[in-house]
Amino acid sequence: MNRPLKVAASLKAAPWGGQALREKLNKPLPEGEKIGESWELSTLEQGPSRVSEGEFTGMRLGTVLTRFGKKAVGSEAAQKGVELPLLVKFLDAQGKLSVQVHPDEAAARALGGAAKTEAWYVVDCKPDAQLVYGLKPGTGAEDFRRAIERGQVQDVLEWIPVKPGDVLFVPAGLVHALGEGILVYEIQQSSDTVYRVYDWDRKNPDGSTRELHISQALQSVKTGAAPRVGAGGPTLQTEGATRTLLAACKAFALEKLEVESALEMETDGTRFYALTLLEGTGKLCFEEGEMDLEVGETVYIPADLGAYTIKGKVNGLLGYVPSLDRLRAAFGLQADQVPGMEV
Repeated sequence: MNRPLKVAASLKAAPWGGQALREKLNKPLPEGEKIGESWELSTLEQGPSRVSEGEFTGMRLGTVLTRFGKKAVGSEAAQKGVELPLLVKFLDAQGKLSVQVHPDEAAARALGGAAKTEAWYVVDCKPDAQLVYGLKPGTGAEDFRRAIERGQVQDVLEWIPVKPGDVLFVPAGLVHALGEGILVYEIQQSSDTVYRVYDWDRKNPDGSTRELHISQALQSVKTGAAPRVGAGGPTLQTEGATRTLLAACKAFALEKLEVESALEMETDGTRFYALTLLEGTGKLCFEEGEMDLEVGETVYIPADLGAYTIKGKVNGLLGYVPSLDRLRAAFGLQADQVPGMEV
């Protein structure tokens, strides 16, 4: 594969969604519908993204990646039986998301789901925005169980304030929920396994309530201190750009790119990259040509692309499957100094 792939997202309606994806990120949303999620980079059957430009226009991203195999995904990032190991999305929470938890690998095997650790980058939010990030200090697994049985889940939730630029690492097992008025970018393991604990007594249009998954959630939940919340991390500075490592774990790494003029990058065949533009306009230049970059767009950068340059004045996010040792070496970190990390 000798060029990046610009992709079109799969849009997801949700009772808690809105129109911020159109207003803030130029997404072509159906007018008046409550759209909660935009699956930017996905090969899951529940919401596959499609190539939107070039010779593969209209094809599912997963179909194209299967054609090129490890050349596109990378010798270290490719996983047996998985087209793409990551899912990148935006979430527009105009209402509260359900209180939920995701399983780790062991719980997923026992329950028949797929493991899911994720990280959020707050793109925009209202001034008093809050979200659920774990359980109140001192709340153990039995306390959580009793709160569910008594209908008192809200009493044990830990709410924290957030602002644009905040980064939250959400490991499998952490109870969490976005609050009202928050737009986030999310990078996660490729999984759509969600165990809902509480849905704020919300009703579907037909009067029914959304399914809860109490037993599965109780088998997946992990109590104790939540990971750190921050707005940055270690940086790499060049003449025309700054790279900031926001979060990383065995499944993914996330960097913020702030480009003033140009940022030279290179793939080496080991891993792919997902580039999402948040601010500005620019170009992605590579050996075979160039493509325009616009706010809200996500580009798949194949593992065998080689050298490429991001030109312009832009801010964006770069997601990928890391080598933690290489990350530590690149950013000059000690073995235990990788931010937001589950290692």
